[in-house]
Amino acid sequence: MTDIARALPKAKYTGQNEELKSQTQGPKVVSAASISNEVVLKRQGPPPYGQRSGWRPRAPEDYGDGGAFPEVPVAQYPLDMGRKAQSNSNALAITVNAEGKRDYTALARRGHSENHVVQASFKDLIPLRQRAEAGEISLARPSPEEVEETRLRTQEALSKLVAGATAAQKPKNVQGLKRDAPTFVRYQATAQMGDDTQPRDRIVKIVQRQIDPFEPPKHKHKKIPRGPPSPPPPVLHSPPRKLTAADQEAWRVSDPHQSSVEADTNMAQ
Repeated sequence: MTDIARALPKAKYTGQNEELKSQTQGPKVVSAASISNEVVLKRQGPPPYGQRSGWRPRAPEDYGDGGAFPEVPVAQYPLDMGRKAQSNSNALAITVNAEGKRDYTALARRGHSENHVVQASFKDLIPLRQRAEAGEISLARPSPEEVEETRLRTQEALSKLVAGATAAQKPKNVQGLKRDAPTFVRYQATAQMGDDTQPRDRIVKIVQRQIDPFEPPKHKHKKIPRGPPSPPPPVLHSPPRKLTAADQEAWRVSDPHQSSVEADTNMAQ
């Protein structure tokens, strides 16, 4: 028992007679000498499980190599993902040039690419040969290496433009243009009618069949009868009534030639 007690670490709380150390509340006043002797160790990552009561991840170092903590009910931004920018202002900082005057080049370059030539001052409009600080200007012809480099760079830029224009004109859904690589299968055939002269070990090459784009579809188009049309609009009729003698006389159509012949006959009589 003595050997086991010596091997175990010393207990922090041994009994009721031991007085617990009271924790002082408030800031702790430390001298400068003690601060220089102490070694400050900065903890990286979250605290271990069971010790996260009241802990809130604020800095990117609090997440360590992982993501958010579902057990902490606060808004979390690991690696600043989802966090909005601190400032939404579009103001530019005031800069000066080599002469100490305000430089408005950043304001003129706003909205342009880096390779875009921007003339922000009157000095940029003066030809290079007429500037006082231009110095010696070399008008020598470029070397063959520079000419070749410029030619390759121009050819690459033009090829990208041509490739983009041709890719837009190519059809996207065309069957039969892509063929998979053939597959080789080895199998052992059985003897046919007891004939052992034929080789049993054979190799079969499996190739995807070429699809003819002009081949008609193999399935039949089933014609489904058309659904019933919409009902015709109702025709409103007047209520039926009995036909009188006056109506029958009004609907009678007489021949005008026959009526004139009858009138002449009556006059002759």
